[in-house]
Amino acid sequence: MWRLCQPLSQPVTFAVRAALVPDSIPQLQWLLQQCHSYSLTVWTGKEDVYSVEDLLLIRENFDKSRVYYDIFEPQNSEFKKAIGIE
Repeated sequence: MWRLCQPLSQPVTFAVRAALVPDSIPQLQWLLQQCHSYSLTVWTGKEDVYSVEDLLLIRENFDKSRVYYDIFEPQNSEFKKAIGIE
């Protein structure tokens, strides 16, 4: 992915499945270190199995300004509550 995106001048967001991120943190951290305009969009499928703790792990390991979340309820509300937004 990095080789494909390296010549781009516009911001790039990488869509990553929330259930798979905990096993890929070092690789994703490396990817984001390659360019300040890279970000992650964490998404979920309706039937995905993941916990709010997984989302908190993502939040703890990445710059908050470079991660976007596209997650279903009830995890979305639970996540917001856990980080003090709701």
